[in-house]
Amino acid sequence: MNALLDQVAQHYKQQLPFVVFRKPNTNKVKAYLQLDATKNTTADFQTAGFVFAAFNGSSNYCIPMQAAHVFHADIEPQTAPLFSVDNSFAAAAKIDFETLVGKAISSIQAGHFEKVVLSRKEVLSLTFVDLKALITRLFSLYPTAFCYTWFHPETGLWMGASPEQLIKIEAHSIHTMALAGTQKFTENPNWGAKEQLEQQVVTDYLVQQLQPFCASLKLNGPYTQQAGFLLHLKTEISGQLHAGFSLQNLLQSLHPTPAVCGMPKDDALQFIGQEEGYDREFYSGFMGEIQPNNQVDLFVNLRCMKWVTNQAHLYVGCGITKDSQAELEFAETVHKTQTMKQVFAY
Repeated sequence: MNALLDQVAQHYKQQLPFVVFRKPNTNKVKAYLQLDATKNTTADFQTAGFVFAAFNGSSNYCIPMQAAHVFHADIEPQTAPLFSVDNSFAAAAKIDFETLVGKAISSIQAGHFEKVVLSRKEVLSLTFVDLKALITRLFSLYPTAFCYTWFHPETGLWMGASPEQLIKIEAHSIHTMALAGTQKFTENPNWGAKEQLEQQVVTDYLVQQLQPFCASLKLNGPYTQQAGFLLHLKTEISGQLHAGFSLQNLLQSLHPTPAVCGMPKDDALQFIGQEEGYDREFYSGFMGEIQPNNQVDLFVNLRCMKWVTNQAHLYVGCGITKDSQAELEFAETVHKTQTMKQVFAY
């Protein structure tokens, strides 16, 4: 593991593209170290390698397997200590976000859409610390998440610990999940109508979008899933894909799901574009491996941050429905900042 991270750190020093990641519930770490600084993209998602796609579909970066050295390593299982993190926030940020939530609730009540996912960016001023130490702590903190660090000179350095799979395909078997509804970790969670509706909206959407591609679908859930300091409602969805399916069409049909956008999709996207007030870039996009013979393993880019010249830009969001309360929604985003703040707390 140390030898692999030494190579990653050297690649970053040379400003060459790379990704290093660990899939959920495994001790296997993998890295793609691109041989030069070329900007590689994919439109049809047929390139074997690692893809890093923006929320709005404008940029689908990739590191092709053929253009990189690919390394594997094992990470020793270890429990990273947790620390108290600063969860203070600017009063203006709270007012702005709660005002935005209020606009969304009014639009929902007026019948413009059923749900919208709103987000904000929190900026922390930090002296950049050892990249190897950050990656090691990230992997140790969140063993059940998809943990990654991505860099390209044109995108900057991104890190994250995502709890949400977009799709996993093996041959013609597909697996996905509806992950929506959030609360702080507690031993005996109580899910209200708002969270249950959020979850059902995502489940119904995924089933509807997958049906043209699948011969049959099976559902398991909803049940409570822990993700770091938070709990979510989760429903597993699986099925058998028709022969000759198009991965490009499948991804266009699914992404962005109501878990990161809203429902109906186009109306929610329009509201986000007009009202959210900043560019999400790769936050709530997706990333992961695409391999030959229909081997696909993609995750939604959540609980993530971008490093920008001694600043950590943390991205957090929450789903808004007719039953939302603006103050509680803002509090949810504050809780979600803990995921990445813990990575710096050592």
